[in-house]
Amino acid sequence: MAGGSGMTHAPDPARHRFAIIGLAKAGGLVLMLVGIWIMAGDPVRPGGATEIGLPIGAVGAIVSLVVPRLLVRRWRTPPEDPAGDGR
Repeated sequence: MAGGSGMTHAPDPARHRFAIIGLAKAGGLVLMLVGIWIMAGDPVRPGGATEIGLPIGAVGAIVSLVVPRLLVRRWRTPPEDPAGDGR
């Protein structure tokens, strides 16, 4: 074992979840920018293609704003039960 302490650490699910949330935000942002580029630029046709770029940009905005919140809600740790009786 070169340079290690010999101990293996279990993967931290919180670290992976944080990375996935960040990737969802970044992916939505990239998709939104691609939609804007298609609307304003010339990748599809000269003068832009609003009918293609607008839906792509809208989906990107939704992914960037909504999906991370849904993931946080899904992965939220339930509150501790102070009574300990399971109710």
